[in-house]
Amino acid sequence: MIIHSITLYNFGIYSGEQKIHPSSSESLFGKPITLVGGFNGRGKTSLLEAILLVLYGNRSPIVRERRISYSDYLESLMHQGLDEEATQSWIELDLELLSGDQMTSLRIVRSWKRANVRTVDKLKVWVNGAVDSHVSENWESYVEELIPSAIAELFFFDGERISELAESDQTIDSLQTAIQSLLGLEIVDRTIKDLTLVIRKNQKKFKNDESAVLLENLQSELEEVQLEADRLKQKIAGLNNRIIQANRKQTELETEYFKSGGNLLESRDKLLAKRDEVRGRLSDVKAELLALFAGPLPLVLVQQQLQQVQRLVHEDQKLTQAKMALPILKEQNESLLKQLEGMQLAADVLRRIEQTMEERRNSIDELASLQPTLPMSYLGIGQLQDFLGSLGVHLKQNALDVLNQYESVEFELEQLERHLLVEVDQENTTQLLEKLAHTRMELVEFEQERSRLEKEYATSKRKIQLLENKMTRTAAERGGVQEAERIVQYAGKAQETFKAFREELTKRKIHLLADSVTEAFDVLTHKTTLVSNIQVDPQTFRFSLWTANGKEISKAKLSSGERQMLAVAILWGLGRVSGRKLPVIIDTPMGRLDSLHRMNFVKKYLPHASHQVIVLSTDTEIVGEYLESLRNHIGQEYLLKYDDQQRRTEILEGYFDTVGVAK
Repeated sequence: MIIHSITLYNFGIYSGEQKIHPSSSESLFGKPITLVGGFNGRGKTSLLEAILLVLYGNRSPIVRERRISYSDYLESLMHQGLDEEATQSWIELDLELLSGDQMTSLRIVRSWKRANVRTVDKLKVWVNGAVDSHVSENWESYVEELIPSAIAELFFFDGERISELAESDQTIDSLQTAIQSLLGLEIVDRTIKDLTLVIRKNQKKFKNDESAVLLENLQSELEEVQLEADRLKQKIAGLNNRIIQANRKQTELETEYFKSGGNLLESRDKLLAKRDEVRGRLSDVKAELLALFAGPLPLVLVQQQLQQVQRLVHEDQKLTQAKMALPILKEQNESLLKQLEGMQLAADVLRRIEQTMEERRNSIDELASLQPTLPMSYLGIGQLQDFLGSLGVHLKQNALDVLNQYESVEFELEQLERHLLVEVDQENTTQLLEKLAHTRMELVEFEQERSRLEKEYATSKRKIQLLENKMTRTAAERGGVQEAERIVQYAGKAQETFKAFREELTKRKIHLLADSVTEAFDVLTHKTTLVSNIQVDPQTFRFSLWTANGKEISKAKLSSGERQMLAVAILWGLGRVSGRKLPVIIDTPMGRLDSLHRMNFVKKYLPHASHQVIVLSTDTEIVGEYLESLRNHIGQEYLLKYDDQQRRTEILEGYFDTVGVAK
């Protein structure tokens, strides 16, 4: 994916329309880095926030962090200058992505207006230059395929995220979610849970025999332990940030709901109604076409022949006029000659006048003697003139307009029919919607010690595993007495297979992830640390450091700069393992780094982080020797200029070293 432009209008500290055109390694000059400089509080973070908002809307991680309603959040982002208060704001993201073997251009615009009651945003998406209403209405599902929200922070992050990751002994929750998404375990886990439901449902059908009683007892015990495990898991999740975690669970359900096409189900009735309305319009346009062809429109096909007829009619009109003028001319000539004779003109002059009048009368008499070629009434002549004049042109243009309208309505109907062909699992989406409604109503608070809860949770999971295995063996031992028993037997085997597959898949992908992070850490530190290998726990996703002779090193033994480099290596390694070619956007990346590791970060990471890297820097970060070391990789430079009097920021081309901007 390549971002061609980012446009902000009355967004936050930005007034009016402000735009940047990020560079990339695939652009004309092949330079991946776009450098955006600005002092603190001048709008750097707002750029990152705008990109997350235009992509994810109310599911943006920043919305969750603010702990306010989405309406209040949108209103807080509208520009408020000294003498002005914006009434409308919007963000536009123009990008290009590879779809199959072809490039597809997308223009995404999210806009909102100030409202008295509740501020609501609107989203419109253009695909290859044309508005695509289907993609616009189902953007949540589309963007999850493009940039899953679970891995967004691997590509869009700030210096605080690096510091948080560097100082935490455990893998932070959001990073755990990203790793799970990268491992592709969601479908496997959902399948295992579905198989458990199948087993439970069919076990009820044979609960009257002895083994059924045993299974029922095991089931009751399993449900009790599962409830206890779920309770412990919820407490662990709520330890760091209880409310945020509950909201994240809501986000996960929303994401799964959109992935399953739930919003398509909601809009299906509207699509059906729209289709009926479009069919009606198509029928009306067709009737209008038939009415045109039933009138004089077909005469357009013989327009040249009608023009010949018009010329003949014109000649016939001359004959008619000559016949009508002949007696009048004779009478006028006689009267004129009498008057001339009374004037006593010379005989030769009078003779010449008389001769001229005679010649004129003879020519008219000769013309009047001819017969009309195509006699036509005055009404017919008028109709012919009207048709060959403006009427024919109007009919032809009207016919073209109606034909174009027919093609447009027909295309709209085809698009609606195509969208209605998409199948949605109504039962699954209904279940998801019920879970989502329940989650929105309920926020659970727990306060327990992490280590104690994790030990209790691990014990519960082992007990669940033992109980499920025992239930599977008990169900399988009974044989295929009934169809329900056979289903339980094979579902249990399938469940075991999926569990084994999950474990093997996790091991393989965790190994790739660990190798990628180790390689990134070696590059960033020049292999000058004691760390020889970085491993990832497949259960907790905890990163551990190991020496060449196989001894684990505590993260606390690393210097502050090395811990920062480790955090960058984790994000870099995860991004590479994701296999997604996405831009990287970093806000205030070097605030916590010492000079040695700053140079490593600038030289080793930024030019190679992605094909497109946007760096939001203060005047104490990418400057001086760090700026010079990046010169050959920088394709675009911008500076955020703040106007103290107007209280607004504008984006200028250039950087701290080329544009004079006061703090």
